[in-house]
Amino acid sequence: MVKMSDDEIGNVRAAPTWPARVAAAHTVARELRALAAQSIDPELAAMISVPVLLLVGADSPDEIKADPEVVAGQPHIAHLTDPKSFADEVLAFLRD
Repeated sequence: MVKMSDDEIGNVRAAPTWPARVAAAHTVARELRALAAQSIDPELAAMISVPVLLLVGADSPDEIKADPEVVAGQPHIAHLTDPKSFADEVLAFLRD
């Protein structure tokens, strides 16, 4: 929730997933270590034969914005902070 405005934090807290997020807070450090150790094998990724849409918020950390499309003005959790823009991006992808 770094770099999020008070309104964006309010949207996250209002989401139905908030209680589960709070209950799982003790796992964050472990998950961050796992994420840091994770990498995508380009050879395996090249074998994907269906269209794939990767979205991140434009304000997401640089290390996770290498190639995905970005949702302008949004943090990493755009599906919670701006669900309409997120849905618009997904629907546009599905229409194509």
